[in-house]
Formats: sequence, structure tokens, C-alpha cells
Amino acid sequence: MTTTDPPASSPWRKVRIALLLVVLAGAGLKYLQVRRAERWVPDWRATQQVLLVLLAPASATPDEQAELERLTRFARLGDDKATLSALEHWFEVELGRYVDRPGFKPVQLRVTGPHAYSGAPPPPPRVGEGLSFRDRYRRTRDFLGWYEERLKDVPGRFPNIVFVTFYGADAAHVFRGVHSVASRRERRGFVFAPLTDQGRDAALINVAHELLHLFGATDKYEGERCAYPQGWVEPFKEPRLPQRFAEVMAQGIPVADGRAEASLDLFEAMRVGVETAREIGWIDEARRDRYYAGDVSAGPRLD
Repeated sequence: MTTTDPPASSPWRKVRIALLLVVLAGAGLKYLQVRRAERWVPDWRATQQVLLVLLAPASATPDEQAELERLTRFARLGDDKATLSALEHWFEVELGRYVDRPGFKPVQLRVTGPHAYSGAPPPPPRVGEGLSFRDRYRRTRDFLGWYEERLKDVPGRFPNIVFVTFYGADAAHVFRGVHSVASRRERRGFVFAPLTDQGRDAALINVAHELLHLFGATDKYEGERCAYPQGWVEPFKEPRLPQRFAEVMAQGIPVADGRAEASLDLFEAMRVGVETAREIGWIDEARRDRYYAGDVSAGPRLD
């Protein structure tokens, strides 16, 4: 006995076609949502609200316990040099190098924590690991899920969230090689820093870097070198070397031909370069192009 497909006019065939169209429409809508999220740029007519979630290990040595107390002061947005309020001010100053917006605060940080955690978060997938799509998806899901659990006790909703995970000496081997990352699609940034005095400065630098990733900026380094000219703050300075500042998305200071860039140790030495300013919407493409064509007046007003 043989079976045949229902005739073309069969109601079942029409139902299958309708269901297929619904699935395709849903997939297309999801694709458009993802693409839109990946291309999102802030509307700088309004202050961008950012939640910083500070995480610290539940157990600590006496020295690390003292650092935890300093970390609490660090989170209060006080007037000390290496605090998160200084980072808010840095964004205000950097915007002012390109446009006149006196009194406008481009970024407002709300800080919660430090919250204690036990164990280490699942490692995110890394470039070069050769993972299958399924394994990359699972690792990414587990990594994001661990951090989303940390938000359960945080009231309110925020469009931009950066997690800052401080770790003690006993966990340094776990975090070694785990770089700070950001997901523009998810509007989430992840910063890792040792629970030390130097770690707080590193956290400030990396929070700025990852937050600008969320706003649309791309990295400006090639291997261990700052990409020229986009990764240089003053590519047309004479003499060109040494540079005075580090481009925030390059995180190095070119000092001499044939020498490695100087490391960026203090966030006061970093600036937003012209290409980064264009990517995040502070200036338009025409102004960017004038600058790289040699019109330095189209660039930032530097100290």
C-alpha cells in the first residue's frame, strides 16, 4: 500500500506552510534584533547609566582583608584619586576634548558591592581553543549565567552592566590569562583584577576599556603594538615619538621605534582617540576623516 502527499489544496499543507512562515519570520526578527544590538551606539543627548558590580573572594588573607576595606572605600565614589568617581570625571573630561557640553555628565556609575563569592566563575571561551559551536555556546552560557546569578540581589534594572571580579593570591593561577571581555550584544562587560593596590588601578583602566566596547569602540592594537594611526592619541605630533598618552582602546604608550610600548599603569594617562570617538558617536565620520587627512584641528583638545 502506498501513500501520497495531500493535494496542494489540502488544509494540512496550508497549515504546514503557515507554520514554516511563522518560524522563518521569528528567526528573521531575532536576527534583526541581534544585528541591531551589535550595532547599538549611545544617544549622547542623555547620560548613560552604568551599574558596576564589584565582586571579591569570600575568604582572604589578612593583607587581602585590608585590601577589601580599601575596596569598600574605592566603591563609594569619593574624592580620592583612584576611585570610581574619578572615572566618571574622566569620561566628562574626554567628551569635553571633542565637544562643548559644560556641566554634562556622559556616564553615571552606580556601584554595588563588593559582594562576596566562593569559587571562580566558569571560564569564557577563548580565541584559539578550537571549540565546536556547541561547546562555545555552552561555555558562554555557563559564564554569563554565573554572573547573572550575582544580579539577583541587586535592585533595579540597568541598560549597561560591568562586573569587576577581584581575586586573591590563592586564585591567581585560575585567573591568569583570563582577559577582560565585553559583549556589546548583551551590554555586559567583565573585568578581572588582583585584590591589590595595583589591581584597583588596573580595574579603572579596564572598566573604561570594556565600557567603551559596550558603546561601540573596537580594539586599537595589533598583537603587542598599538595600531597606527588609530591606536595613537597624537599620531601627527612632532617628534612623533615618544607619545605622551595611551589610547584607551590600545592601552599602550608608543615610546620609540623598535621598543615595546610602555604599559598603561595609571588611568590618568589614557585618552579617547579620534577613531574611538567616532565609533562611539562623539564625532561624525567627516570630522574623523579630516583629522586623519592631516587636519589636526579636527582632533581632541589635549593638555
